[in-house]
Amino acid sequence: MSSKLKSFLLIALYALLLSVGCWFSFRVITNPLPNGHEAPHLFATARSAESLTPPAVLPPERVASSTPFHRLAAVFVQFFGVQHGTEYSLRTYRLFPMVLAVLLLSLIPALGLKRRGGLLGTEDSPFWVALFIAVAPAFFDFGRDFIPLTFQLLLFLLLLISARAYVQWPGYASAAILGALMALTILADTAALWLLVILIPTVCIGVGWRRLCLYWHTGHVLTLVGVIPLFVALGVFFDWNAPLVYPSLTAFWPHLKNHALHHILWYGLGGFGLLAWLIVILRLFRKHDKRWEKVIAILFPLCGITAFAFPEGSIFTASWIIQSALLISFLLSEFRWLWVRLLLGCSTVAVLGFGMFQLTARHQQYDAVANTSHTLQTLADLLRKTGKTPPRVTLFSNDPVASASLMWLLRSTQLLPISEMQHADLRFIDGGTLTKGPPTPSRQTLATLVLPPDHLFYCLPKQDLATPTLP
Repeated sequence: MSSKLKSFLLIALYALLLSVGCWFSFRVITNPLPNGHEAPHLFATARSAESLTPPAVLPPERVASSTPFHRLAAVFVQFFGVQHGTEYSLRTYRLFPMVLAVLLLSLIPALGLKRRGGLLGTEDSPFWVALFIAVAPAFFDFGRDFIPLTFQLLLFLLLLISARAYVQWPGYASAAILGALMALTILADTAALWLLVILIPTVCIGVGWRRLCLYWHTGHVLTLVGVIPLFVALGVFFDWNAPLVYPSLTAFWPHLKNHALHHILWYGLGGFGLLAWLIVILRLFRKHDKRWEKVIAILFPLCGITAFAFPEGSIFTASWIIQSALLISFLLSEFRWLWVRLLLGCSTVAVLGFGMFQLTARHQQYDAVANTSHTLQTLADLLRKTGKTPPRVTLFSNDPVASASLMWLLRSTQLLPISEMQHADLRFIDGGTLTKGPPTPSRQTLATLVLPPDHLFYCLPKQDLATPTLP
């Protein structure tokens, strides 16, 4: 097979991968009901996109801090979205992480081949890395939700690309770009500051201190060091930064003990990332000239362990997805025969694909809600029948996640605190989580709403009551 034909087939497979991924993702993002993970980021983005003031009755922890992810998402929503009154559809918000996912997979070839100072060993390696990331359980399950996961993945990939660019084209421009990306990563997730603390000794060990002293130019280092605090200071000045987070060592060991296996399977590509890391470590004892592999092999366990010291792992868990895919591609590139790489790569994807189908219960339930417009239609009818613009509503719930999801749907109304419930036109009362089916509501109930995941709310009309009574 000629090299031109091989390149054409790889490009066609890459385009097919992106097309299938976009088609599948678009089917999921059409669900107009938010989940608990999305609500804090939706409110933070709507501050800029819709000039929305988060309701005072919403707990402060249910509104995320405005980071570059939320500011860029707001610009995207305003540019591509169509307003319905003062609001944008949830589908428009979810398009942003989908676009980031496509951009992420499209930029993987920029990691470059090893013979040009890059990370990848063979011409088909970009396809395998993109395919492994696409079928990663965490990316498959959360990559279409309006959360910063895809943005963190993209930033980590851009850091690798910029580092590779400096290796191939060392200069002040590449050093400044690398510093700017590091600053942007810190502004988006301050846990990245601790990632850089880990990354510096990792690079020194993986590349070698003597080689770094010969290779790095003093002016380039000063440019890199100067650009990072400059851009971080600008981000803090314009309020484009996440709050500073510190490692939580008190809950480190219990969290590590209880969630280590889930972490390995969820973010480590079903355990294949850990298996590939063990094999790469054994190979590095024989081949000491593979510096990129050595850097990733050292960084992989450090990120995996440090992730348990931060809430939800932050950027450490996101970087694990890319590192796992790279480690597997390192092993595949050692086989000279394409048919061997196809056999092993397709087998790995098949196992991961089978694991993805184990997640279908969640998405079938998600789609079941999305395919019925009963909840949204009922809510629209209730708000329309009040005859007031905006109607006054109040919400009684002890579940902050469920209440935040409902408040997002009610963001165009006037939300009142519980103390003013007697003045509300509509009162939404928490009915708890459904188990077998919705219970029979009382006579005074106007309607019932079901929000994912199977959380029930009753809607009661305006009454002169100081305290609510659950149906």
